[in-house]
Amino acid sequence: MQQAFGKDFIYMKGKNKQSIFKYKNQPVNMGSFYDKFVDKELGMAADAVVKGDLDINTALRQAEENANKAIAASGK
Repeated sequence: MQQAFGKDFIYMKGKNKQSIFKYKNQPVNMGSFYDKFVDKELGMAADAVVKGDLDINTALRQAEENANKAIAASGK
């Protein structure tokens, strides 16, 4: 697999492809119980910023407050 990596791409010709495989991959972060609360709020904040409803600072502050409230309400 390492030898075949990128061989069909012109822009990879002459590149040091073996350097990609120098280090072992880190284990996948499985996340925590709290991620679902934070992800939901950050998604809603991003939508509000894109729509122009809120500026980024306000959206992030509100997301943090709402995520903290949801976490506190979860009982953990």
